[in-house]
Amino acid sequence: MIMPPLDMHPGAVHISPRFHAPAEDGSALTFQVPTSLGPNFPLVPRIDREGQAFSSFQLMLQNSILSLRTALVTHSYAFESVDWFQNLRSYVSECVSLIDVTLHQLYFRAEYAPSPDWVFDPEKLGARHGRRLNDKMKWIYQITGQPFHAEEEMKAFQVIRELRNHLQHFDPPCLSFTLEHDVVQWLNAMPLIAQLSWKIRQAIGSPLSGPLIRMLLAPAVEFAAEDPRRPRVAPAAGIGYASTRWHPKN
Repeated sequence: MIMPPLDMHPGAVHISPRFHAPAEDGSALTFQVPTSLGPNFPLVPRIDREGQAFSSFQLMLQNSILSLRTALVTHSYAFESVDWFQNLRSYVSECVSLIDVTLHQLYFRAEYAPSPDWVFDPEKLGARHGRRLNDKMKWIYQITGQPFHAEEEMKAFQVIRELRNHLQHFDPPCLSFTLEHDVVQWLNAMPLIAQLSWKIRQAIGSPLSGPLIRMLLAPAVEFAAEDPRRPRVAPAAGIGYASTRWHPKN
């Protein structure tokens, strides 16, 4: 038996049954979760036993970013541990994924459930995969016709995106960073990335979510030395992450 689509937060349904309920006719109780991409979208997540089903990754990513940022700050005393570093990698990756997912949501909405004044031209938009993110950002104007201004947010996002590429591909094959300057900058990019996501969502017509509001209003992270009585000097040029970035050749 297939249950009717669950009517929950639009485009953000997540279910995880812990049971399997077979029927006498050989079928099983099946749950299906709706997406926010209209009735013409060809995929409907279904599940009939233990597992998980998501109609959107938006809320999951937002909650994950918040949790990882909190863990990085709360456990900063263990910054030399493998677990702490893996949390940093995950935080950076999730931030980039949030924007990429939001842009793809716009693309699919334009293809399957467009607003009356939207334009969906696949040739003009280009392929979804193997594209530079800057090209995907152009989708907003190409689809909605609304000018998109997010210079400050894009500047912060590009820093995180470059770091994500480094931590995913290990190119350059080395890494250094300081907590005081580099990690503080990366953690404080979260509200700006949330603002970028919100601006894209406004163009789509999607509402704010609770986790996104918490990302927008998150307090700034400040570095606190383990022994504040010890004197500190300003960092020299080429220290920390700056020492492990490729620089243009003359």
